[in-house]
Amino acid sequence: MQINIDDELLAQAMEATGAATKETMIEIALRRLVAFKTHENTVAEVYRLQEIDRKAAEREGRLDEWHAKLMKKGNWPEFPSDDQFPASGEELLSLAMSLTGSTGQKAAIEVALRYVVQMNRQAKAIRSLWGIGWDGDLNEMRRSRFPDWDQNSSVEPSCETIPAA
Repeated sequence: MQINIDDELLAQAMEATGAATKETMIEIALRRLVAFKTHENTVAEVYRLQEIDRKAAEREGRLDEWHAKLMKKGNWPEFPSDDQFPASGEELLSLAMSLTGSTGQKAAIEVALRYVVQMNRQAKAIRSLWGIGWDGDLNEMRRSRFPDWDQNSSVEPSCETIPAA
């Protein structure tokens, strides 16, 4: 398939993916986008179901039990692996189109390329912060915000102790 994509976006995506060919770069971008969108949808569904459970627990007066159960099991779904998605490019492209709501192949590919470029920029920005250091006393900062803070206590401060902004 022959799709014309902006040269600048292609160059940025090639750098972001480290791919040697345009086809490989597009497949990498589509896989990353599909993984992200699939994870995003899974997280939204997990939170929707948790909210239903929370409301039921609140109505039944067992909110503390619900919260303890949630903290014990955790609430974050794992990020999907590449082998969970179609191997063929056409199937992958169709999946990307449905997950992004794109009506055309070019639009889905551009969304995927923009996504990998954005993620690459964010990763570079985070890496640039590495090693700048931080000086301060975390417990002192907590005591200034939470007057009853005790570093030896496992009790978390209540919302009433948070100073107004």
